[in-house]
Amino acid sequence: MKIGSKFALSFICLTASAIVIAQDDTAGMKIDDKSLTAKDESAHLSMKKRNAAAVAKGIRGIADLIKTVASLIPKGNVVTVVNRMNALMTVRCNSKQDQLGPRDLNNGDSMSFAFRGNIWGTTHFWCVAWGNGKNKGFPVYGEGAPKWNQIYYNMHNDGVYYTDTVNNEWGLRIIRW
Repeated sequence: MKIGSKFALSFICLTASAIVIAQDDTAGMKIDDKSLTAKDESAHLSMKKRNAAAVAKGIRGIADLIKTVASLIPKGNVVTVVNRMNALMTVRCNSKQDQLGPRDLNNGDSMSFAFRGNIWGTTHFWCVAWGNGKNKGFPVYGEGAPKWNQIYYNMHNDGVYYTDTVNNEWGLRIIRW
């Protein structure tokens, strides 16, 4: 995990803790039913409503903070899928949050997408390619695939190969058609 991600996660946890403490202020109040007047009850309900509003506002603030921190992290991961077959292939890539494609790729065509991984390190993308009597899915990032910043997947007649130019790993087959 990068330093910026750790800082953001720590800040979010501290903010969430402050909200819980504010919410607990009214939870610890003990009211004796015998001495409760209408005015006291109204004041107590008013305090509960204010605290509930503060909690809701805090949660919205955390969501906004997460979006802001995420927008500051560069989209440092790039996946490229290249068609090296002498046939039209259709490719669709997905994660749990995104669907990219489908895209028709002629021989020599490619599709690329950039993204940033989540702060938990669980980002996972996979692609499905079909055409020319072939149909196969394969992981391209995380969960069974390398988590490199820049990776190329080349579709050949006998399978899909990956190439990592950063780590100088070339032509490793990951699936057979």
